[in-house]
This record gives sequence, structure tokens and C-alpha cells, in this order.
Amino acid sequence: MTAVSLFSFIYRGDNLKYKKIISILLVFIWLTVIFNFSNTNTYKSNNTSKLVTYKIINTGLRVTNKLNITDVNTSIKALELSNRYNLYSRKCAHATIYFILGIFIYYLLTIFNKKNAYLISVIFCFMYAISDEIHQKFVMGRTSSFYDVLIDTIGCIFGLFIIYYIKKIRRCINEKN
Repeated sequence: MTAVSLFSFIYRGDNLKYKKIISILLVFIWLTVIFNFSNTNTYKSNNTSKLVTYKIINTGLRVTNKLNITDVNTSIKALELSNRYNLYSRKCAHATIYFILGIFIYYLLTIFNKKNAYLISVIFCFMYAISDEIHQKFVMGRTSSFYDVLIDTIGCIFGLFIIYYIKKIRRCINEKN
């Protein structure tokens, strides 16, 4: 049994105690992941995001070359494009990380039957994003930006919209059956 199937088995089970423990652990682990990303100095953080951006672009260019859509030297073009679009990929990473955090917080709150789980999730993510940006002021070479707080919060809100619409679609399907 893989870790994912074990998690799915425990989390989908009727045992509320395990659901609570797993949800708390997921939130705690994800908050730690965010903290560790923010605790990385600017040189290492920037190089890591450039490398990820490079690999994604390089893979995309190799695919388009094989499909005869493009005919470029993938390494050179990927390096050029990764340098150009690194800032955008960093902002997408911000949104994605908080997209996931918003979902984890929401499910934790629903397991504890908290009313206004959507609103509390957004407020929590917003406050954690603020604390994260303050934390970055104390990391060598890093700066803090309220713009990043907004991107983080938008990522959370987007994740919650997806949950909302998935639940709405499920209700419609269940009503038809």
C-alpha cells in the first residue's frame, strides 16, 4: 500500500480522530515548508527558481521541437527565457503555495465543524502571508513586499473558489441521482 493510498484510506475513513490528526499535520508541515522557503537567502532562492523555470521551459521547448512547432536550440533559448520570466514564476510559486495552504486550512476547519471556514481560511492565509513577509525582512538579502502578501492571498482565494465549485458540482450531481 503506497503512502498516498494509505493517506486516502485513513482520511476518507469514518474515524474523525485520524482525519483531525492528519489535517493538523498537513497544515503544520505546509506552514513549515513556507517558513523554510522564506528562510532561504536570496541568492539560493533565486537560483532555485531559475533552475525550476529553466527545466520547465527546456522541457516545453524539447516537446515543441519534436512536434515540429519550433526549431530552436533548447538549452540557449530556455536559459534566455528562464532569466526573462523568473520573476513571474516566483510569483506563481507564491500563489501556488498559498493555494495549497488555503485548501489545507479549509479542510482542517471543516473537520472541526467551524462556521465561516472559507472566510477564516482567507484571514489565516492573509495573516500568515504578512508574518512570512516580516520574517523575510530578517533573512539576508530578502525583502518583504505587501504585493507578495496580496499574491499569496489571491492564491488562497483561488484554491477556495475551486473547492466551492467542486462542492457545488457534486451537490448538483447528487441532486440529479
